[in-house]
Amino acid sequence: MALVRSALRLSVAYLISLLLVMILAMGLYLAYRFYLRHRPRPASPLDAIANIARDSLEDLVQGREWGNVIVAAYARMLEAVRTARDVHREQAWTPREFAARLARQGLPASAVDELTRLFEAARYGGQVADDDARRRAASCLESILQVCRIQA
Repeated sequence: MALVRSALRLSVAYLISLLLVMILAMGLYLAYRFYLRHRPRPASPLDAIANIARDSLEDLVQGREWGNVIVAAYARMLEAVRTARDVHREQAWTPREFAARLARQGLPASAVDELTRLFEAARYGGQVADDDARRRAASCLESILQVCRIQA
């Protein structure tokens, strides 16, 4: 009889331990699922590009020199895409080749192409901004912003 009681106590202790381990495992699983749903999401490349476009558009509206704004926006977009999607602008790529790559990544091709032309004019052509160039740059940035908002 003592042997049966001892075995029964051992079985009860085993079952309680097993139940506690299962409850702990379930709690850890639920905590992990909660973490996955509520963890901070890294900024998408579209979010980063949208921020760059927004800042650049604001700079244009405030009257900053358009060539500097466009060149800086281009450099920041290169870095954003490189960081977020590991897309590097190869040294041998022209700005237009990189623009084609950006369009394949989901940005509006016409806006990227026009912004690239403006970048080339500002960077390599030394052109002075006129109202038309500012308007076109702002329009391109607004198009990029719109697409980023839709896809983000």
